[in-house]
Amino acid sequence: ESLLDFVSAGGFNAIRLPFSADIIVSAERRFPTNINYALNPTLQGKTSFEVMEIIVQEAGKRGLTIMPDMHLFDPSQGTLQPPLWYSSQCTFDSAQSGDAGSRGLCTAVTPACVNNR
Repeated sequence: ESLLDFVSAGGFNAIRLPFSADIIVSAERRFPTNINYALNPTLQGKTSFEVMEIIVQEAGKRGLTIMPDMHLFDPSQGTLQPPLWYSSQCTFDSAQSGDAGSRGLCTAVTPACVNNR
């Protein structure tokens, strides 16, 4: 929360929030790996998606706009950006329908992507 306060006090009004689509469509629960829980005890035990939701909510309280940046589908790709956001492991249709996990990627992120194949 103090980082969001710092950003807001610095005069910024938006934050780009990169994420892996895998945290939304995977049937497995994904947990963050680089959080200092001594500084962020309220995030302990939260999934990556829950942490993302908390960041969005807390940013909104400070008048900050969040720009979600679907960076990768598969976090095992490291920093390599594939040419397309979907892959043979998660097709566009499975991401849209929710077959790839508990909810459809397009439903969770934005309904507009349904028309953006």
